Amino acid sequence: MLIVLIAAWRAIGFTLPLLAGIFLLYAAFGPLMPDWFFPHRGYDWQRIVSQTFLHSQGVFGVALRVMFTYVFLFVLFGTLLSQTGATDFVINFARRVFRGSAGGPAKVAVLSSGLMGSLSGSAVANTATTGTFTIPLMRSAGFRP
Repeated sequence: MLIVLIAAWRAIGFTLPLLAGIFLLYAAFGPLMPDWFFPHRGYDWQRIVSQTFLHSQGVFGVALRVMFTYVFLFVLFGTLLSQTGATDFVINFARRVFRGSAGGPAKVAVLSSGLMGSLSGSAVANTATTGTFTIPLMRSAGFRP
């Protein structure tokens, strides 16, 4: 549990691990709470860890199963589009459309992401396929991340 909290802290900051820590402490020390602070009978650490990790609502529950079942397929489809050259076609089409216009790289990124998103259906696959080209293109044009 501590490893998951540390990984979340390093990935997205301290807010989510802080809230999770507060809720975990509340679950463990509920019987010690005053009457005005919603006391409960409390849970032991074994039950908290079991609910957090092993049950269907925990870390290794439905969300992880959906990610490995469906998101994996969308990313695989995006990689297939990238390897067959469909991504290059979409990006080159967008570059031809916005050649010479102000803010061209940003418009290329928006159009190519929209076209790839309509093909792949996944934001993760879209970013993995078009972002590898459009993000450096926008940075070289002077856009800030």
